[in-house]
Amino acid sequence: MTKTRLLIVAHSGYMGGAETVLAHAINNVLSDSSRYETDVYYPLGTGSLFRTALRSETVRRCCALPYRNIASGSLKTLIVLLYSLPTILWLIAVCLFRKTDRIYVNSAVNFPGAWVAYITGKRCLWHIHEQPNAHTDYLPRWMISTYRKLFTASNITPVFVTERCRRLWSQKLACDFPVYRIAYPPLKELPLTVSKKTGTALTIGYLGALIPGKNVAALVRSYARLHTSHPQDPPYLLICGSGPCLHELQDLARTLHVETFTEFRAFQNDVSGFFADIDMLVQPSLNESWGLTVLEAMSQRKAVITTTETGLHEILTGEECLFFDPSDEDELYKCLEALQEEGLRNRLSSNGYDKVRLLNLNHQFELTIKDIL
Repeated sequence: MTKTRLLIVAHSGYMGGAETVLAHAINNVLSDSSRYETDVYYPLGTGSLFRTALRSETVRRCCALPYRNIASGSLKTLIVLLYSLPTILWLIAVCLFRKTDRIYVNSAVNFPGAWVAYITGKRCLWHIHEQPNAHTDYLPRWMISTYRKLFTASNITPVFVTERCRRLWSQKLACDFPVYRIAYPPLKELPLTVSKKTGTALTIGYLGALIPGKNVAALVRSYARLHTSHPQDPPYLLICGSGPCLHELQDLARTLHVETFTEFRAFQNDVSGFFADIDMLVQPSLNESWGLTVLEAMSQRKAVITTTETGLHEILTGEECLFFDPSDEDELYKCLEALQEEGLRNRLSSNGYDKVRLLNLNHQFELTIKDIL
């Protein structure tokens, strides 16, 4: 059997949602070494958690290269393109010399990977995790026409995580996509954890990257209000993740006098301990195209509060979780207050658990990836 030569271009070395999905694809869909010969590249200086999440037998090569993702600012994007140009040229040469058959590009902001696919004409799966909205813009205006060419290129198949994501990109680029696919991301299959908590105080949890767009500062401020309103039995806040906002969030907790009730943990691939220690999960993002952490929490029978700016509206309702406007901290505080009531927590956690069990996300995702690659 002739092997399919794959070139996979990740957009980060951190283990965020997009890389979690990519790691699942590599480890579970593209793992047959008799069928695929896979080279994986990720940006230099962005961590190595993604690399360690890959099973060594599934890839021929995995290494970091000097390139970066584009940003909404024109100057920053120009600097990124100049910095990434040598790597783009090198990857083009690799594709041609190695006679690469397929390219898998992860993330809408991963312009270097998409441009390599466009220039070489290789068949490409471009996995679009991000979605533009009123809070988040990923492109400078002068890049829109270029992105329109990439999204409509005959050799590139954009794979959107939700129909909402596709619609928002279509509006942003002012065009329809002749070929595209929708693939809800797979869910990490976690064993049901047993709570390790002691005492009656509730623990509110956040799991994810500590970056501005995740809006974790709003959670800390809303939690501080909740802490003040429950002086006799104050809840705890557990923030698990890494990123550039860590020290800023720690300073904020001290400023609001909740540092002794707030724990910061570094992200780990095994999140069972995190879920065993919380009663509810909050995802306060300004823009969340999907929400793997929400579904993982539901699979662990945890009540969830999540942003309205999410693609999960396509599969979830207010019967399984509480939605709130991420720009309205009063609304977040009210949701936190509401979930202090045990009956509501139990109802949401039960409904969410039942919904996740009914979904067959992993099978459909894997079929889509195999069909394209």
